[in-house]
Amino acid sequence: MDKKINSNYLISRINVIIDELTDSKVNLGSVLLKVQVLAHLLNNTKLKEWVYDESNGYKSSTDVPAYRIIPSIVKGNIIHGNAKYTDIQLSIHGIKDNYNVDLNEIRLGNSIGALENMLSKEDDFSIQVPTGL
Repeated sequence: MDKKINSNYLISRINVIIDELTDSKVNLGSVLLKVQVLAHLLNNTKLKEWVYDESNGYKSSTDVPAYRIIPSIVKGNIIHGNAKYTDIQLSIHGIKDNYNVDLNEIRLGNSIGALENMLSKEDDFSIQVPTGL
């Protein structure tokens, strides 16, 4: 009988999580807290680790899952004499070979809260990432 109650409880928790994930008004951070509780109830180490990384950010860019890797366009501002060119797409040919930096993609290792904050501030959904070059 306990298993039936626990199963029903778990199913109801999962349904709440699904409902909240499909509601654009619900903060993803609060949904992740519910997933964290579910992971604890299930004693699922992999789910616990995933929720932790999503909530707090990934420690290393190599740990970032594929769904958090997005293509990028490199733009810049150039001043040459009196000529000024702003927000133009730059060629990145050879940069990876010379600097060991892949500018064709961005690995979004930030926490969900940080990503939500970035998106709430930008109308065009652009993200500026310093390259260190």
